[in-house]
Amino acid sequence: RALAAFIGEIGERVPNIVLSIISSLLPHLDGENYSMRNSVLITMGEIVSQVFTESSLDDIAKAARDEFLDKLMEHIYDVNAFVRSKCIQVWLNLFKKQAIPLSVQQLLVPKIVDRLQDKSSNVRKHSIQFLTTFLCSNPFTHKLSC
Repeated sequence: RALAAFIGEIGERVPNIVLSIISSLLPHLDGENYSMRNSVLITMGEIVSQVFTESSLDDIAKAARDEFLDKLMEHIYDVNAFVRSKCIQVWLNLFKKQAIPLSVQQLLVPKIVDRLQDKSSNVRKHSIQFLTTFLCSNPFTHKLSC
C-alpha cells in the first residue's frame, strides 16, 4: 500500500518524470493488488491531464494519450469495485480539466451510464457525479433547443 501511495503521489506531482518509466508501471494494471491498479490509473490520468493536453501534440504523443485513455476505459469494467470507482473519478477529473477529446467522450458516456446499474454504491455515486458534470458542461448544450 505504501508503494501504491508513493506512485500515486509522484504521478500527481511530476507526471513528466513518471511518463519516462510508465512502461514499468503498466504491468501492475493486470495485477491482483487493487491499490496498485488505482495508483497507476491515477498516474495515467495525471499524465494525460498535465502532459498530453497541449493543442500541438505530435502523432506519437496523441497515440500515447489514446493508449492511456483506452486503458482507463478498460478499467471502468474492472472486477474490483474500488478500481471501477477510482477509474470513474479519474475520468471525472480529466473531464473537469477538459482533457478528454470529444471522440472519446462519445465512447465514454455510454460506458459510464452502464455503471449506473453497478452493484457497488460507490461506483453508482461516482457515475452520477460524472454524468451530472458532463450534462452541466456539455459542449453541445448551446446547440440544443427545448
